[in-house]
Order: sequence, then C-alpha cells, then structure tokens
Amino acid sequence: MNRGLTLKMGISGVISLLIMAASCFAERSVFWGDLEPGQYGVGYRTIERYDSSRVFGNKTDYFGQVIPGERLRPMQICLWYPAETSDSDIKVVLGEYSFTYPNNDEFMRHLSMIQNRDIGYWMQNLGIGSGVMLNLLSVNMEAVKDAPIADGSFPLLIYFTSLQGDIEENATLCEYLASHGFIVAATHPIGQNSVLPGLSQADLETAIRDRELVWATARTLPGVNPDKLGVFGLSSGGAAALLMQMRNGDVDAVAGMEDSFTFPPIIELIKENPFYDANKAVVPIMQFYSGSGEKAEYGLIQDIRFAPIYSYDAGDFSRDDFSIFGTVKALIPDSTGKTGTVDSHKYDAVCRMVLNYFRAVLNDDDKSLQYTLNTPETNGYPADLYKVKFTQAKEIPPTEQQFASIIQTHGAETACDLYYKFHPEFPDWRFFDEATINAYGYRMLQMGQVDQANKLFKLNADANPKSANCWDSYADGLLAAGDSTNAAGCYRKVLQILDEDSQSNMLYRDIIKANAEAFLGQTGQ
Repeated sequence: MNRGLTLKMGISGVISLLIMAASCFAERSVFWGDLEPGQYGVGYRTIERYDSSRVFGNKTDYFGQVIPGERLRPMQICLWYPAETSDSDIKVVLGEYSFTYPNNDEFMRHLSMIQNRDIGYWMQNLGIGSGVMLNLLSVNMEAVKDAPIADGSFPLLIYFTSLQGDIEENATLCEYLASHGFIVAATHPIGQNSVLPGLSQADLETAIRDRELVWATARTLPGVNPDKLGVFGLSSGGAAALLMQMRNGDVDAVAGMEDSFTFPPIIELIKENPFYDANKAVVPIMQFYSGSGEKAEYGLIQDIRFAPIYSYDAGDFSRDDFSIFGTVKALIPDSTGKTGTVDSHKYDAVCRMVLNYFRAVLNDDDKSLQYTLNTPETNGYPADLYKVKFTQAKEIPPTEQQFASIIQTHGAETACDLYYKFHPEFPDWRFFDEATINAYGYRMLQMGQVDQANKLFKLNADANPKSANCWDSYADGLLAAGDSTNAAGCYRKVLQILDEDSQSNMLYRDIIKANAEAFLGQTGQ
C-alpha cells in the first residue's frame, strides 16, 4: 500500500492540482489519502437554529441605543451522514465547510464572521497568501450537499473542535465516519459573546452547552439512533467531550486526539470545573496522543478508575498529524517552491483507529475491537508508529442513588453485600447517607421485615461507628427481634461514644442517653 505521496512542483502546479481535484466528481479527495470509504456515500447538511436560553449579542450599544437584530445565540449545526449518492453528484469543496450557505438568511452575517476568522487563521498558520488560500478552499471533499439519507438507524457522534480550529480541521474524519455508518454532528466554535473562544471556564461551559444543544436537536432526526451516542474532539475539544460525558449520562463513548488529556493548561481548566468528577467517567475512553507515555502519567486519564481506556502513544506525531493540516502543509510550496511529503499514514492511522474504536464500543463489533488492540504492524503500519495500551476498568461501586434503589428493588441483603464488597477498596466512597439508611430500617420494622431492618441498622453502625444514633437504632431493631443481649451491647456502645458524637443535637443526645441508661438499668446490664 502506498502511504506516501511526494509532490515536486511549483506554486502554479500546486494550484493546478487543487483545481483539478475540485473538478473531479469521481476522484477521491486528496485529503482522504489512502482511507477507504465505507458502504455508504456521504451526505452533508446544516440546521440553523437559535438557542432561546442564551443571548449572544448586547441589547444596547455604548450610548444606550437598542441594537437591531436577533440577540439569541445563533447555532449552525453541521451534519455528515450515510447517504445515497452517485458518481455524478457534485461534491462539496473545503470552502463550504468554512462557510456553508445557511438555510436561514439571518445567519449570513454571523457565518461570514466565522469564515473570516477561519481563513485568517489558516493563512497565518500556513504562511500563504489569498490566492493560494482561495484555490485551497476549492479542493473537493467527499460529501454531497443535502444528499438523501440512507435507510437505517445510525449511532450519533458529536465532534468538539480544537480551541482555534473549526469543523474543516477534521472534515475528512467526519466524512470517513459517515461513510462507515455514523451520523456526525458538529458546530462552529464560538465563545460566550464572541466568535473568538478562549481557554476559560466560561467558554468551556459554552462549548459543552453548544454540543448539548446539538444533541437535543440531532437525537430526533431521521436515521439517528438516540441510544448510541459518542463524543470526540481534537486537543481541548477532547477534554470538553470528556467533561460532557461526566455531566451527561446519555454519552456512551469518548475519544480525544492529540493533547486532549495531557496538556497541563487543559488539565487544570477541566479539573477546576464544577462538573469534573473522575468517578463519573464510566464509559470507554480513547486517547490518541503525541509525546510520550510520561505525558499520560499526569494527564486527566490517570484519575479515572471506572472506564476502560484505549491509549495510543504516538511519540513523534506533530499537532498537524491529527487533522488535515498535515496534508495541506505538504501540498503548499515553501519560499523556494519546494513541496513536502504527505505523510498520510499518520492521519490515516488516527482516522482508522477512531472508526474502529466507535464501531467496537457502539456497535459491539468484535473485529473492530481486535483492531483497537492490535500492534501497528498488524494493522498495516510501521511497527513504531504508536504504542498500544489498554487499561481495564475497575468495577464501580453503586452511587448513593443507586444504593437506595437497590434496597427497594433487590432488598437490604443485596445492598449490604455490595457495601461490604466494595468498601475495603474504596473507603472514601459515599454509598449512602446515614439518615436515609436509618429511615429505610424503621420503615422495614413497621412492615414487619425485622431481619431486613437489622441488616440495614448493622450496616449503618458499621459505616458510622461513632454515631450514637446508629447504635441506638440497631438496638431498637435487635429488641424487635427479641435479642436483648446484643441490644444491651449496642446501648453500652451508645454510652461509650456519646460524649464524642458531634453529629446529634444536644436534645436528641439526651434522649438517646436516657433510653440507653433506662434499658441497661432495668436489665441490670
């Protein structure tokens, strides 16, 4: 397989190549390299809508004059999907991803600002002039605008762009996934009140809420399977995707590319977010990152215990190898007119791994699962291209809400068994609230389920050995079972710890003390 394409031509030759690529309907896009399309054609469409819960513009200007026009947050949702296409269909060009003509003309000004931002970023990053940029935007992609969607029900993948990127940075990957039976949704990254987002908590929250709106919109569309949702992103976008999973139980899989989980400023930002909780990362996670294994040791992933983790350490990958920028830069001649080599196998490897990961996790595809665990050489790449590591998830204890539900649906014994199973390994885990278990115990006493009640009272006392109230309740349960000997032991425990018990108020403590002393006095114990 040819994984390298060397181009030796001047700038006019490059422009000719780009124009030729844009004019060939049946030819594969140069950005696809050696990627093989799936069984479907690729369709592309947009949905424009306003988020009525948020505003984007100011109501008045500096002088207090009302600013005309819509102030609600404008969102253009971009969709790639499995489609019915033919070789005669006209495919979109790269520029249509930078600026897709909206169905709602009110979005024209907003999208024009985004296009200007993106073109300026590309020209600066690539070091090119407007002429080359215009020809670059004319290169054909693989999608067909508004093509009919293929029959079927497809998993939904939501893409998070990098901080300074946009949807075109990984348009090839989005098209590639769509051709293999996924619906991919994205939206242009914009800040809270600006088209220039920053690395801040405000814009991180904005990015996630934008994608939650994408989810709310896309999940009801024809062809979307609402029960299969994956989120993925590049750089800071991957970290935002992980945070979305921690706050959204509908997410079934997460993938981060480049330095999503290893870049210190991103790590710091994510961990300071109020929604961050490593214990809520409970679905499969993939990271394909550059650098070395040492970066992963202090990354976001190290705190995650309850998610299976697929790691790919691509030591010598550059930032551009995780997007179409690697191909673009190789096609653009330098000041001497010399072009570079399209090292397509790097971006190909990223795209193929993302595809197989989501197929394995969302579609239960055993062949794809094996692909994710193979060595690079087995998958047809140089042996040292990346290192594979799989980390098995630890079995997760029940949450407080789940524990209460288990008591109601499976009984006290099952709930207690789970506590005694997990507590030694996770001593700081909050399984339940003392008052809640106490209430369940007394409810069972009232229902005549004395044995079940005592299992809960004992559990509460074991978990809260310095709570006089727990031992007092356990004594009540034992007395209901006719076990006055062990009840006396509980009352002696009450008197032993009562002075150090700061949880109960003084009146309640006096009642507990009097109750214990009365029983022990009456029984001579």
